[in-house]
Amino acid sequence: MCRDLSSDRNHCGACGVMCGAGEVCSAGVCEVSCGGGLTNCAGTCRDLSTDRFHCGGCGVSCGAGEVCAGAACTLSCGAGLTECGGSCRDLSSDRAHCGGCGVSCGAGEVCASGVCSVSCGAGLTDCGGVCRDLSTDRLNCGTCGATCGAGEVCSGGACTVSCGSGLTDCGGTCRDLTTDRFNCGGCGVSCGAGEVCTGGVCQVSCGGGLTNCSGVCRDIGSDRLNCGRCGARCAAGEVCSGGVCTVSCGAGLSNCSGVCRDLSSDRLNCGACGRTCAVGELCSGGACRVSCGGGLTNCSGVCRDLRSDRLNCGGCGVRCAAGQVCTGSRCQVSCGGGLNNCGGVCRDLSTDRQHCGGCNRACSAGQICSGGTCRFSCPSGQIACGAECIDGGSLACGNRIDLGTLPAGASTSTELRRLPSAGQEDWFLVRFPFQPNFRQHGTGQPRLSFATNEGTAFRFDVFGACGAAGYPCGSGGRATGLVSWTFRDNSCRGRSDCSTRRNGWPNVALIRVRRITNGTDCRRYRLAIAR
Repeated sequence: MCRDLSSDRNHCGACGVMCGAGEVCSAGVCEVSCGGGLTNCAGTCRDLSTDRFHCGGCGVSCGAGEVCAGAACTLSCGAGLTECGGSCRDLSSDRAHCGGCGVSCGAGEVCASGVCSVSCGAGLTDCGGVCRDLSTDRLNCGTCGATCGAGEVCSGGACTVSCGSGLTDCGGTCRDLTTDRFNCGGCGVSCGAGEVCTGGVCQVSCGGGLTNCSGVCRDIGSDRLNCGRCGARCAAGEVCSGGVCTVSCGAGLSNCSGVCRDLSSDRLNCGACGRTCAVGELCSGGACRVSCGGGLTNCSGVCRDLRSDRLNCGGCGVRCAAGQVCTGSRCQVSCGGGLNNCGGVCRDLSTDRQHCGGCNRACSAGQICSGGTCRFSCPSGQIACGAECIDGGSLACGNRIDLGTLPAGASTSTELRRLPSAGQEDWFLVRFPFQPNFRQHGTGQPRLSFATNEGTAFRFDVFGACGAAGYPCGSGGRATGLVSWTFRDNSCRGRSDCSTRRNGWPNVALIRVRRITNGTDCRRYRLAIAR
């Protein structure tokens, strides 16, 4: 019986080698089959983008109080708290971070509702000179000094476990009930061996091109016991091809009443099924002849082509093994369309990572084989830029990058950055302290320009504050859609006192860089700032 040892679960790699429950045969090896978006970690399918114990890689555990989001461990701050330098802070009552990270109240002041004041407002309690909300403060939960444990938040004056969006508290541990095999659809609900959790339901996991037949993955396109559908068996002497049971005749053979015949050389079926040559005649080229024609050899009264006959390959009676054909008088492995013989195993050179574009040409770690070329593999929603995956997440004005303070004569620049998609933007903050001369002219000219602007795909705008209109220009209009900008303090030319000017000195400049071209690519920019 013909078997595909590279994919048959009952004959994986060799005849009679059966794969276990929940396993499939891939390239002649039994292995656990994980569905889309899951990774095999020591025999268990894991979602590396959300699993706290396998975050971004098998065995990578997040710390106490952290959750796994986008394959990275991040601090989980509860409602009403803000991350300030790696710590969760209540900006409404924290004296060191009052109303914003790093905003400190003065001596004798407390922070009430995000404002430094002499006394505590309604709903707050003075705890050692600091106003605290005992209903939400993790360090003063219910009473002053009552601290919540790692991974807990204060809610209604009581410490509780804090789970991020899409997670559920199961015995003090945050679990994703839609993908966790040990908590599938509910805490403590475990999936069986060979099953994965999908959408909160335990299911048998079959790879591409396989069908679940009573809990076992089958290839109904080639499985003789499940041909075309589960349970449909092919008869003895038949194989399953394309989901249909057929008599299996090799190249150059014809089905004559259920028996494969070579009509070009068979004396009992010469040229057609049932056409018998006379005594002393041979069948050559489908015709009864006294002797064999050129290129044929008489093997026991039948003319055989020893260059292509599987039963007489290179010599009379020399048979090729199952799955082999006779080519040039030699038995060779026969690979179907789109496959290549690599060391006796049929390989798809367009998708096989170990044989990508050629036998034994392996892709590196983190790469996949696509169209016979090794390519960097990025998660959904990201693009590969060299050896780096870029998601191009936009910054907001309130989450800008601080480039520092530039006195006269100083300069700085941003790093090379990418905005892969149209409409994405970055925000930066730079300060130009006034430093007037005796005529009240500001010292130096603040300048902004692109040091790098690949494909002229980027523009920038200049603002004095978040939410404000673009910085006014002396010639009219606003500082928007620019590739360069200079502030010239010449509104009081010729006068001794420039304390009154048309446009105020830009002590603080908020810069928004925008991607204006369509499509998705890896073009970069670098912003240069000088004074």
